[in-house]
Parts: sequence; C-alpha cells; structure tokens
Amino acid sequence: MFLEFVSNFAILFSFTLLIYWAFIQYEHKPFIKKYKIVLVGITFGVAALILTVITTPFANGVLIHNRNIFIVFSGLLGGPWALFITGMIIVSGRYLLMYTSTLAFIMMLNVFINTIALTFVSRKHPITYRNIPIYFFIITFEHISLLLIYYRCSMESIYFLILYFICSSVIFYLLRQILLQLDHRDKQIKQIYRLKQMDLLTQLPNHIATELKLTWLIQAKISFELLHLDLRKFS
Repeated sequence: MFLEFVSNFAILFSFTLLIYWAFIQYEHKPFIKKYKIVLVGITFGVAALILTVITTPFANGVLIHNRNIFIVFSGLLGGPWALFITGMIIVSGRYLLMYTSTLAFIMMLNVFINTIALTFVSRKHPITYRNIPIYFFIITFEHISLLLIYYRCSMESIYFLILYFICSSVIFYLLRQILLQLDHRDKQIKQIYRLKQMDLLTQLPNHIATELKLTWLIQAKISFELLHLDLRKFS
C-alpha cells in the first residue's frame, strides 16, 4: 500500500511539473496568451481525472488522492477562473466515472463547494507563492476532517489519512519549491532578454527590438510608418 501511495503521488508530481513548465516556456505564444485561463483549467482538470482513474483505494474502496494540489496550482498559474474550470472538470469527471457510493457523492459535492469557495476567495486574494500553502492546508484539512467524520475516526482510516497528509504535504512543498525556482529562473531570462533589446544610455528600444517589432508587423500584415533619425554627436 505504501508503494502504491508513493507511485500515485509521483504521478501527481510529474503531471503538475510538466504542465507548469510547459506554460512557463510557451506563455509568450499568442494562442497561449489568449486562451491561457481556459488551457490551464482544462489541462489541470484532465490531469486530475487521469489521476482519479489510477488512484489508490483504501478503507472499503475510498479513492484517495489529492485533487487539491491540481486545484491550487491551477489557481496559481491561471487565476480564479482557471481554478474554477479545473474544479468543475474534476466534479463532472467523478460523476461520469460512476462512483455512486454515498461517500463518493459526498466527496464530489465537497469538491464542488470547495471550488466555488476558492474561486470567490481567490478573486479577492489571488493565489501567490507566498499564500498558496494557506489555501492548500485549509482544503486538505477540511477534506481529511470530512473523511474522519464519515469513518468515525476508525484506526484504519486514521492510519491512511496520516499517510495521505504526509505524502500530500511533501509533494506540495517539493512542487512549490521547484516551481518557485523555475519561475525565478524564467524571470531572470526575461530580464536578460529585455536588457538585450534596450539601449543602456537612453533606456529606449535598440536596433534588435526595432527589427523584431518590424518583422512581427510585416508577418502580421499590419501597415505601419517608419521614421529614421540620424543623430550625430549625441550626448
């Protein structure tokens, strides 16, 4: 069972890291820029559904995995509406997968309510690297408390939920730290790229930036006018 837990959370770790890295790398693409919220929501939602299918059962068939990680990181990358899309995909998928037990229905309703609440709260308090642990632990503790109440704090459920909490927390903090480093590195690269296209003396776009802008206008078939000034003995 322990190995099943580890492999399950390793898959969760890989999914989240790959999705996040892809969006960081290609966020400058026009299609990604335009539909980022929808793409982030759908991608994290589908990843959560895949994890649900291969998830680890315990305690009379309860499906145990941390959808919360997908939900909060979706909100971090895409904002509240991406979080909402991810949550709704998880709820819809869980219904379509026909987990029709009483507990399955309760947990599905719980995810729905959490998604609505998180969407509302994150609109006023956007999810950032600084506050994402607060969001994560609130919904994780709420999830665990609900399962403990349902199983009346049986020793078997307590054992597996402790294991679940430890695995979830370790994976969450590993992901947060790695993604924080990736985000920091990405910002450094963008800063270098911006400096490369800027004249240090005037702080104006240099010939590289101008050439890139003109190339983009030509490829987009947008009409423009170009004024060339030749300044000598500039100081």
